[in-house]
Amino acid sequence: MEPVPNQQGVTTGEEGALTEIIDTFFLETKEYIDEQFPGNNHYRIDRSALLKYDKPSDEELLLMRWHDRVVAGVLCSRTDLNNVQYTFFRSLDKVERLYSSGEQP
Repeated sequence: MEPVPNQQGVTTGEEGALTEIIDTFFLETKEYIDEQFPGNNHYRIDRSALLKYDKPSDEELLLMRWHDRVVAGVLCSRTDLNNVQYTFFRSLDKVERLYSSGEQP
């Protein structure tokens, strides 16, 4: 599995250029879990708009869930110059703990 991508920034309107990086990031995370922890794995990706001072903002959060546990995500935010910035994170420690303790998800 490749490491978590570095933070990426693009000019507004060029967000499509990062679609492949985001898709690959989620796919590699899924494949890693499937290989290391085989079984009845269930995934979903949630896309949520964020609020700023109780008003909708143009920031969003993509969360990859494995059995309702967040295992990876991408935060999409805007800079003061109206560029779009993507921050990636992955957290597989809960998956690893469940399997090492012999529990099932």
